[in-house]
Amino acid sequence: MVETGKVTTFGSEADMEKFMLSTGPISIAVDASMWNTYKSGIFPTDQCEGMLDHAVQAIGINTEAPIPYWTVYHKFSKVPRP
Repeated sequence: MVETGKVTTFGSEADMEKFMLSTGPISIAVDASMWNTYKSGIFPTDQCEGMLDHAVQAIGINTEAPIPYWTVYHKFSKVPRP
């Protein structure tokens, strides 16, 4: 983990998870180019094009699910779902 002013860069998702669990929700950038078709469930990462174009808040992680996933909240959400 590298901290520069108010920006923290993580070397891995495990580093990001540890930081979030110790500090609370964190702001992250994501590729949201395909989010207009999202209805529910886990969004498949193979549909991401790699362009970071949207800011959201990571509010949770489930590493024990059959497919591990992050829970994110964005301004269009009605209620954050843990």
